[in-house]
Amino acid sequence: MFVCLVEKGLQKGDRVIICMPNCPEVLFAYQGVTLAGAIIVPIMFTLHPKEIYYIFRNSGSKSIITSSYVLQNVERVLALEALPERQM
Repeated sequence: MFVCLVEKGLQKGDRVIICMPNCPEVLFAYQGVTLAGAIIVPIMFTLHPKEIYYIFRNSGSKSIITSSYVLQNVERVLALEALPERQM
């Protein structure tokens, strides 16, 4: 996970949202983000896409790590990010 994050451009001090249900992969995500020197922004996977979007926009996060279980909500967040501010 660490190598992948660094190859994708994650830098020391960057914030990364981890939005996953409790599963073993959460541990790998936490470890990878920490080893890269980035800051973990943990959020509940049960949040509404607009709530995830709000956290994404206001936390300064550069990335979101998620699972297939939550992917649909994260894709909605990315769609909101593509909209101009006045359309939200």
